[in-house]
Amino acid sequence: MMLINYLTVSVLGIVLLVAIRRNEKSSPLTAFCATWLVSVFLYSLQLYNIYPISNNTEWIIFLGTGSFCFGYLIINKVKIKEAKKNHSFNWMFVRVLCALTILVSIPHYFNSLRTMFQGGLSSAAYKMMLVTGEAASGGIWMQFFVRPLEFIFIGLSGYVFTNKIKERFIFVSGIYFCIIKFLSAGSKSAIVFYALIFVFSGIYKLENQKAEYKIKRERIPMKWKVALTALVVAFLITMNAVSKNIFKSLYFYLAGCIPLFDKVINTDFYFNGSHTHGWLSFNGILRFFINLLELVGINFDTSEFDRAYSVIVQFEYTNTVAPGVRYNAFTTYLSAFYIDYGVTGVILMSFLFGMIACYIYRQFKMEQTPARFAQLVIVYYMVVFSIVRFQLSNTVIAIAFIYATIICYAGNSKYKFVIGTTNDS
Repeated sequence: MMLINYLTVSVLGIVLLVAIRRNEKSSPLTAFCATWLVSVFLYSLQLYNIYPISNNTEWIIFLGTGSFCFGYLIINKVKIKEAKKNHSFNWMFVRVLCALTILVSIPHYFNSLRTMFQGGLSSAAYKMMLVTGEAASGGIWMQFFVRPLEFIFIGLSGYVFTNKIKERFIFVSGIYFCIIKFLSAGSKSAIVFYALIFVFSGIYKLENQKAEYKIKRERIPMKWKVALTALVVAFLITMNAVSKNIFKSLYFYLAGCIPLFDKVINTDFYFNGSHTHGWLSFNGILRFFINLLELVGINFDTSEFDRAYSVIVQFEYTNTVAPGVRYNAFTTYLSAFYIDYGVTGVILMSFLFGMIACYIYRQFKMEQTPARFAQLVIVYYMVVFSIVRFQLSNTVIAIAFIYATIICYAGNSKYKFVIGTTNDS
């Protein structure tokens, strides 16, 4: 039975080595292969009595991850027309929009913090409202604008820091949003998102510096290597602080999604056999437009929409992945595709996921603008957290991705993500 898992590990390993050899260490393909290779390999070790999975589940994981890689590599070979450049990126407008976002967010975050400290609302209940996009979690402005824009400003914060652009307000704002989101919702997603931005930026710069090193024979600066090492150490210290057995915690954190995905396929706790035809995977995007229609008095509802909502709620519940071990409801991105369209959905939608990830990465490499960076790091987050679930089912992430995409096509920046660039505003 485990033979298919080892086949998956082998294929992912080969693709990963090819990507690294082609100097694409910072690409979504590398992130995807590394994440899933570790997850499947650790599960294959069968430690701590982790539950076995069915042969059918092993095949679906192989087909899904393989389809993502295949879709990515297909687009990587297609010639993409380069967009027009030299469009200015209006940092003044960004500053004003960021300031307005902070001002609108302060009353809500202050009240939510006060309510939670008084025991009136649990962080779990608050998080559920965020995932499903309920306007009650702060109103229309918070749900449709503030929270999605927060992810974009966090991305731009990482951009200006990495490129040494003198936009201190944007940089500090990104830190503010990370902290306030963590305190108010008890969610680590914003902090993890910020950490991923610096990991991606550091690896991308090291790639470019290595390419220059071959020509100029200059010494590669150690600061990025030190930063990445410090990040890993900080993560291990944090895990050790919340658990007596750090390796066991890491093991289940990375491998527990495999048996939980098996439960999605083979039990009726998550899936009762009724497919949702895209309403689950793209629930965040669809819900955004449905909520907009509701603002003008148009109510839109279907049985598939209700079914998708109930599945999202179920995904938030923990479940056992080993005797006496409960897990953080990481059902993987494959679960959404499977519930939507079955095995066919896993193959085709994974293929499409890989194509889009590659296209956005290639666009960034051609333009390397703040807008492209903000869009790409959201995709990077979606790829790395594909072992959790498909992130476009989350309303906030979905709207952030929509806004970032709109910004990309609204104009480009004169600032380039190039080694040695010190442009300021």
